[in-house]
Amino acid sequence: MKQAKIISGIDIGTSKISVVICQLKSANDIEILGLGTSVLKNVQKGLIRDESLFVNALQNAIKRAQVASGCLVKDIFVNVPSGNKRFTIETGIVHCKSDHQPLTKDHQQQAMKKSVHCIDKKNQSVLHLLPIYQRIDGQHSNELNVPFFNQLEVDTGVILCDTANLKMIHTNLKKLGFKINGVISDYLAMGAMHSPNDSTDGHLMIDIGAQVTSFCVYSMGRLQFAHSIDIGSEQITKDLSICLKCSLSEAERIKVLHGQVEKISSELGTHIPIHCHDGQKMVKLSLITSIIESRINQLFQFINKYLIHAPSFANISLIGSGANLTGLPQWVEKKLQKERRPPMDGLFSTPQVNSNYMIAMGQIIYGHRIGLLKNPSPSFFQSVASKLMSFGQA
Repeated sequence: MKQAKIISGIDIGTSKISVVICQLKSANDIEILGLGTSVLKNVQKGLIRDESLFVNALQNAIKRAQVASGCLVKDIFVNVPSGNKRFTIETGIVHCKSDHQPLTKDHQQQAMKKSVHCIDKKNQSVLHLLPIYQRIDGQHSNELNVPFFNQLEVDTGVILCDTANLKMIHTNLKKLGFKINGVISDYLAMGAMHSPNDSTDGHLMIDIGAQVTSFCVYSMGRLQFAHSIDIGSEQITKDLSICLKCSLSEAERIKVLHGQVEKISSELGTHIPIHCHDGQKMVKLSLITSIIESRINQLFQFINKYLIHAPSFANISLIGSGANLTGLPQWVEKKLQKERRPPMDGLFSTPQVNSNYMIAMGQIIYGHRIGLLKNPSPSFFQSVASKLMSFGQA
């Protein structure tokens, strides 16, 4: 087993850190060696507020994955928590500086860099630049190496993340002795896991996390739209705690054991024992379902509001811890009037990986696909600013 082929994906979420260690045999043969997770506390709206708690959770999750895999890792992919992240499409323009100058990939990269000049970053850093469409002298064309051109326009997908989160993650991973092969946005990791490259239909992916729900639309294997909302499964727990007058831990237990979205008539009259602030009580399952459904309805009202600006899509994928609610997949199908797409099978030689590790797996797949394991950049900030941009969208 060659050390160069062993890589770890680290998913830093809003309530936990999930780590997966894999051995890459080929693009379609990835063996999962070990998994590890750890609770992450004091994250508010996707922003890490306590560095010491973050470092402890990071070390614990990595240590558990290394023990499970039986090997130490040095090369990693990582993400940045969802707070203060953004996807926007901007246009960069490059003019020909001399007569009959051929169009090259360098011109495309120059146009992509120019696309960020008018963005108000608001304490954000540019994480990825992705070419979406380009026009040569006003005509749509994806060709490069054109004999001559006058003007090149590139519609560029720009993914930004919180600068403070990015620096904190980079600094502490370096202190722990890891080599960062790439920082991969959740939007791209989701696409690598769930978007079929050969499909011409649009595909919507929804990741319901603890504090933040992220969703994006892919078409022809390219990211076309992405957005995040500050509502997640933790909000459902808080709703149950307030409405049922119980502790947060009891509300979480109720959600995990009895939480459902779709009302099943034969079960609505069932009574569930819960420990309230003033003692044990029996509560109807229909009340618990109504509380959960109310928050899920609000979440999908917001999602629909933003999907108005997204390209059309033919099917849906649900991931994240919040997607485990009983009846939610069927409820979403009815709400959005689209079919769910089943998980991509045959991708791993060891397929036992649950939704907690989907983003970490997606980081590895995306990073491998665009070549970040072959020629890793010597500098982290070069990797963010130029390496990922130069490869563009896989």
